[in-house]
Amino acid sequence: MRNGGGLSNMSLVLKKGIFYHVPKTGGQWVRSFLKDNGMADFVYREENKPRGVLNLTKEHISPLHANKSVVGTRPSFAFIRNPVTWYQSFWRYKESNKGWDEPYLEYADNSFNGFMEKIMNITPGFLTRIYKEFDGVDFLGKQENLENDIVSILLATGDIDDKNIESLVYPLPTNVTAKNYLVDYDPKVLERMKKLEKWIFEKYYPEE
Repeated sequence: MRNGGGLSNMSLVLKKGIFYHVPKTGGQWVRSFLKDNGMADFVYREENKPRGVLNLTKEHISPLHANKSVVGTRPSFAFIRNPVTWYQSFWRYKESNKGWDEPYLEYADNSFNGFMEKIMNITPGFLTRIYKEFDGVDFLGKQENLENDIVSILLATGDIDDKNIESLVYPLPTNVTAKNYLVDYDPKVLERMKKLEKWIFEKYYPEE
């Protein structure tokens, strides 16, 4: 496997496509799926590349900052998630699993709505800024339809064909935050968040 790194990190370059990992959108499951089905050609990392306006960690490098001499012109794909559940998942993950670290330390709060107030005050439209880093991929799936979308995308990139579909291996869910760690939005917080993330809702979740 060229360019080092484990399959639990970094972007994955396939024979024909490349997967970019947007945080908290099912990316660990996608990595496992690609690994289990023998599709990962090599792991791509750029230790010293700029990581975008939010200084995303290197496993979430976006196509805007990928070295085209390494990844070439492969068709690219990524996944997004409804902002309502994205923020819930992000906060639960930091509180229950990961812990707060840079560049997210300034948003730390043991109350979900406290966290939301901080992130909206300090970095309005936080998730829109992330998604715009990945908006230029060739194929964009949704975490809410992960299994169906990954198959459709891989058919489109040419990494699988119709005869392979029946033999695909689907891994169990990975990197899942505890289900009993539930959080609810204060209605005013939810309303404000939807206004700040208007670009996402209008473009990708107009029914919400």
